[in-house]
Amino acid sequence: MVNSAALCRGDIEPGLCMNCLNDSIVKLREVCPNQKEAIGTYDNCLLKYSTRSLLGNPKIMDYHYVLFNIYNSTDSVRFIGAVAALINDLKADAASGGLLLKFATGNTTGPDFKKIDGLVQCSPDLTEIQCRDCLEYANYLYVRDGHSESLGGTIILPTCRYSYGLDPFFNVNISESSVPSSSSSPSPSLRGTNVTCLDRNIFNRK
Repeated sequence: MVNSAALCRGDIEPGLCMNCLNDSIVKLREVCPNQKEAIGTYDNCLLKYSTRSLLGNPKIMDYHYVLFNIYNSTDSVRFIGAVAALINDLKADAASGGLLLKFATGNTTGPDFKKIDGLVQCSPDLTEIQCRDCLEYANYLYVRDGHSESLGGTIILPTCRYSYGLDPFFNVNISESSVPSSSSSPSPSLRGTNVTCLDRNIFNRK
C-alpha cells in the first residue's frame, strides 16, 4: 500500500493550491515512476508518498531542500539575531496551531531599520512538540549549511518549513481559516521545483 500526503502553504489561495498539487502529481510520476518513496517541493505545495506511514512521523524521510539569497548581510551579527528571534516567535505560534493548520507569518526590524518578513509552517498532523522539534532541526540544517548570513532563504523538510527575507513574499490577505489543509492535499515550496526519489526499490509489476 502506498501512502501519500500533501500540504498547501498556509497563505496560498485554494485554486493555486490545487494547480500546484496537480502539477506535482505529474512531475513525481515523471521523475520517480517506480520508486516506493519520493517527495516534491514547489513554490506553493509539497507532495510526498511512501509505502511507510507518513502521518505523525516527522522523521520518516531524510530530506531537506534549501533556497537562499546569494547576498549576505553586512551586519551579520545583528541580522542573524533578528532573524533568529523572529523565527523563534513564529515557531511558537505555528506549533500551537490546531489540527487543520500550523502556520504563522510576521516581521521584525533588522539592521538599518529594514523590515524582515518570516513564515513558518508545520504539517498539521504533528504535535506541538514535534512541530517545534522539526523547525529547530530545520534551523540547525540551514545554519550548518552556511546560510545564516544570507539576506533571505527557505528550508523545507517533509513536515515543516521556514522562510525569511527582506522582500515581501507571503500573502497577507489570505486568512488562516480560509485555507484548507489535509493529509492528501498540496503544500509549500519556492521559486523552483525539487523532486527527489528517496528509495531506489521499484514496485513489483504484474
